[in-house]
Amino acid sequence: MIKIKNIIFKIDINYKNIKNIYLRIKDNTIVVSAPYLTSLNTINNFIKSKETWIYNHYQKNINRAANVDLDKGTIRLLNKEYDLYIATKNKTGWAFINNKLYIFTRSMKEEQINIIIKQALKGILKEIIKPLIAKWNMVFNRDPKIEIKYLKSKWGICYVNNNKIVLSSMLVHYDMRCIDAVILHEYVHFLVGNHSANFYNIIYKYMPDYDTYKKLLE
Repeated sequence: MIKIKNIIFKIDINYKNIKNIYLRIKDNTIVVSAPYLTSLNTINNFIKSKETWIYNHYQKNINRAANVDLDKGTIRLLNKEYDLYIATKNKTGWAFINNKLYIFTRSMKEEQINIIIKQALKGILKEIIKPLIAKWNMVFNRDPKIEIKYLKSKWGICYVNNNKIVLSSMLVHYDMRCIDAVILHEYVHFLVGNHSANFYNIIYKYMPDYDTYKKLLE
């Protein structure tokens, strides 16, 4: 076990036929994949070098879990809490009616429920962003294809050559201005492919308080 900022983590080491050490966080466990014959001292030093990343990643997972509380029956949308109802039906689906999210499922297994919730988040975000996309299309004189996916480590991706932007469905939990900041960020990538000073100068031109929303998403 290891203690990082008052959080106790278990360590699960798996030796594999690989060249480098990798780790991932699963609940309160640091899962390490290491080459055969790697010493425990080397593994411990690697974990210590990644303590900041481990803690930040753990906190992100906690925040994501808090957005949907199946036991309490709540879900956070646009930084506001709404009632969440799960009902068994002969077909799966979802509906957002009178500020309540209804999940219809054939099975009450949590895995199946989470699949439908993810579908609902995509659908809700798709509707939310329509006026934002229309606004930035006019500003930048572009009409990219917009896709919404469940992204674990990014809020958005811009594929310049394919004229496409992919947005994380997890954005639906955040304030509208945070969502708008991510969308602007990806549109500016059509003009500047990196995160240079020029890139941020364009962002600040259209959203002077961009850093405020960026910080909320970190």
